[in-house]
Amino acid sequence: SGRLLALLRRVGGAEPRSCPPTRPGFLNVHLVPHTHDDVGWLKTVDQYYYGDRGGAGMGPGVCRGIGDGWMGDGGTESVGSGAVGWGLWGESILLSPSRRCPQARRFRTNHIVMTMGSDFHYENALLWFKNMDKLIDHVNARQSNGSRVHVLYSTPSCYLWELHRANLSWPVKTDDFFPYSDGPHQFWTGFFSSRPSLKRYERLSSSFLQICSQLEALVGSAARNGPYGTGGSAALRAAVAVMQHHDAVSGTERQHVANDYARQLAGGWAACQVLVANALSVLGGSKESFVFCEALNVSVCPITEAAESFSVILYNPLPRRILWPIRLPVNGTSYVVTDPDGRAVPSVLVPVSPSTRRLRRPQDGGGARELLFQASAPAVGFSAFGVTRLSDTETPPSPPKPERPYEIENEYLRVLFDPITGLMSEIQNLEQGIVLPVTQSFYWYNASIGNEDSSQASGAYIFRPNSSHPIPVVGSGRVSTSLQELQQRFSPWCWQAVRLHAGRRFVELEWTVGPIPVEDGWGKEVISRFDTVLRSGGRFYTDSNGRQILERRRNYRPTWNLTQTEPVAGNYYPVNTRIFIKDDKVQLTVLTDRSQGGSSITDGSVELMVHRRLLYDDNRGVGEALLEGRQGALVRGTHRVLLERPQVAADGHRLMAQEMCDPSWGPPNLLGGAGIGGVPAFSALRSVLPPSVHLLTLSASGDGETELLLRLEHQFESGESRNGSQPVSIDLLVRPLWGGDPPSETPLWGRDPPTTTPLWGRDPAHCGAGTHR
Repeated sequence: SGRLLALLRRVGGAEPRSCPPTRPGFLNVHLVPHTHDDVGWLKTVDQYYYGDRGGAGMGPGVCRGIGDGWMGDGGTESVGSGAVGWGLWGESILLSPSRRCPQARRFRTNHIVMTMGSDFHYENALLWFKNMDKLIDHVNARQSNGSRVHVLYSTPSCYLWELHRANLSWPVKTDDFFPYSDGPHQFWTGFFSSRPSLKRYERLSSSFLQICSQLEALVGSAARNGPYGTGGSAALRAAVAVMQHHDAVSGTERQHVANDYARQLAGGWAACQVLVANALSVLGGSKESFVFCEALNVSVCPITEAAESFSVILYNPLPRRILWPIRLPVNGTSYVVTDPDGRAVPSVLVPVSPSTRRLRRPQDGGGARELLFQASAPAVGFSAFGVTRLSDTETPPSPPKPERPYEIENEYLRVLFDPITGLMSEIQNLEQGIVLPVTQSFYWYNASIGNEDSSQASGAYIFRPNSSHPIPVVGSGRVSTSLQELQQRFSPWCWQAVRLHAGRRFVELEWTVGPIPVEDGWGKEVISRFDTVLRSGGRFYTDSNGRQILERRRNYRPTWNLTQTEPVAGNYYPVNTRIFIKDDKVQLTVLTDRSQGGSSITDGSVELMVHRRLLYDDNRGVGEALLEGRQGALVRGTHRVLLERPQVAADGHRLMAQEMCDPSWGPPNLLGGAGIGGVPAFSALRSVLPPSVHLLTLSASGDGETELLLRLEHQFESGESRNGSQPVSIDLLVRPLWGGDPPSETPLWGRDPPTTTPLWGRDPAHCGAGTHR
C-alpha cells in the first residue's frame, strides 16, 4: 500500500511524460508489456545469449519501469499462448465490451489494464511486439464501424494517472498477500530462507554500495581515478540491482546461476574497493597501503595476524554516530589500541572459538586469538584506530574468568543459562526492570517428499514439513564462557556464541550452521526458536521490506476466510529485518542480518529459519534439489535480541534494524598499514540527523561533480513512538548538512521540479521519503 500511495502522489501533480493519448467515452485498454526480467534462473544471463543450458530465456530490448526509470533488461513476456491467441482476444473480447468483456465490468472507470507478460514467453521480443502492433491497429480500426474500444501501449504510471483523473475515492489495503500458495499443501514460504549465504552477501553488498556511493559523491572524480587506479560504483550498483530479481536473492535459481550472481557481486566489490581506497586517500591527505580483509567472518586477515602495527578504518554510512564491536584475528599476546585522538581504548584477547576454527580452510591460515575492542565512528564518516603489538609474553594471557559461569551481564542486560543443558533460560533488562524466562535452541523440520494428501515436496520455493513438531538438534550444551560470551555446541554442525557488548542494549547470537547432513535421506530445514511465557494471543509482527510493521495472526487472513491446510508453512512470513511478539507489558524482538522466514507457531514462541538443505525438487521449474553443492553450505549469521516495554520498543528496533542493514563497515573492515595520515577521523555532516530521520541516499548525480542526490526518510510509523513518530523539520535550505549550495527539492525519483502535491504526505511522521539535489 505504501508504494501505491507514493505512486499516486507521484502522478497527482502533473501528467507523466510520454503517455499515449486516451479517448473519452471509450473503453481504454492499457496494454502494459511486462518483462519477466529473467537475468538468471535456469541459466545465467550470459547463457541466455550464447545458448548454453536450455530453458527459459529472453531477447534484447528496453523496458520502461514504474518510476519512469529505464532498464536495459532483455525481452518482455506474454500471458498469451501465441499469435493465434492474440487474434482470438482481438475478435472475441476486445471488440464488444458490453457483451464480451467481463473484465471491464470489474473496473470502476473506462480504463482497464492488461499486463502482457509472464514466464517462458516473449523470448523473441521483435516478434511479439510486431503482433501487439497488429492487435492495436486491428482493434482501433474497428472504431470506424462503431466500436467503442481503444487499445494503447501504456505503463503503470500512465494507467494510474487516468485513475487519478477520474477523481474517485479508492479503498486502501494495508495488509499484504503473504503467505501465498497455489494449492492446499503448496505454500511458497521456503524461498524466504533458501540460500542464506547468498542472501547475506546481497545485504552486505547493498551496504558496501551505500558506502561506495557516499564516498564517490563526497570526493568526486578523484575517487574514481586516483593513486589506486580506476574504480567506480556502477558495477556494484548493477550487480546489487540484478540481485533483486525474484529468482536471485530468493535463492530459487540453479546452483551454477547462484554462483554467477556471487561472481557479479564480487566484481562490483573490486571496483568499489578501488574507489573507496582512492577516496580515503584524498580525505586522509596521503596514500596508504590499504588492505581489505574480506574473511573476518571466519577471523582471517593476514595483515592483522602478522603486522607489528596497523590501523583499522571504520566507515559509518548512517547519519548518526555509532558504536561497533571489532574482532580482529591476531597471533601476538599483547596489544595496545588507540582511538583517533591517540587515547588508549580498552581491549582484550580471547582464543579463537572452536566454531570459528572449523570454518577456516587449510589454506586460509588465521590467527590463534582475537583482539576485541569497541570502536565508534562519526555520522557519514570514518574513524581510524591504531593497533600496536607489544613484546610477546612467554605465556599468552588468559581472558578473565567470569564470576558466575552461567551468566553474562553488561550495564543494561543480564542473560542466564541452564547449568545442565547450557541453554539460555532468562533475559533481564536491568534498565527497565524486566525479567523474562526465555529458552532458545535449534530444531529442524523433516522436509516432506509428498504423502497421501499431496505429492508436493519441500523445495527451493515450497516449505512443507512432514510434521508440525520440529526435531531438536541433539547434543545441546555449553562449551565455555569468557568475558560476556558463552559458546554453545548443539551438534557437530550447529554452534552458537551468545554475547553482550559493553554499552549496547541487545543480546547477540552468532550462529554457525552446516553443512547440514542429509546422508540419512532426510532433508532438513533448521530453525532457531525462542520460547517464552508471553501471552501473545496468536499474534506476532514482522516488517515489510524493513519499514512498515505488519500484524500477523496465526491461521488468519485479514481479507478472506482461510481454511488452513499447513499449520506451519501456512503461517510462515518473510522477515527482512525483524520479528517480535508482545503482551501488555513486555516485547521480545529478534533482528536478522539477512532475509529469513519466520513465525510464531505457538503463543509466546518465535522461530526463524536459518538454513535448509533438501533432497527433492518442488516442481516449480528449477529442476534441481536445494543441496548447495555436494558438501552443502556452511553458514554463519547473527540475530540480535531486544527485550523492552512495548511502549518504547520501536525506539530500539527501528535504529537497530538500520544499523544491521547498513552496518559500519566491519566486517569486512578496511585496514591501513600505517594509519591514514593527518586525518584520523572525518564526517561529511556538519550536524547529525535526528534519530527518526534516515539517510536513504547520498550519491553523485548529473555530471557526478557538481550535483548530489540526497534522499531522507522518516523511519518511524505514526503512533509507534512517543518521540520518534513526531514530525521532523530539517532546514536544508538555510543550513546544508555538508556545505555547498542550498539544495533544491525534487520528486522521489530525483528529476523534475516538485509538484504542488506534498512529497511528505499529510502526516510527516508517516511519510516515505523526500528527495533533494
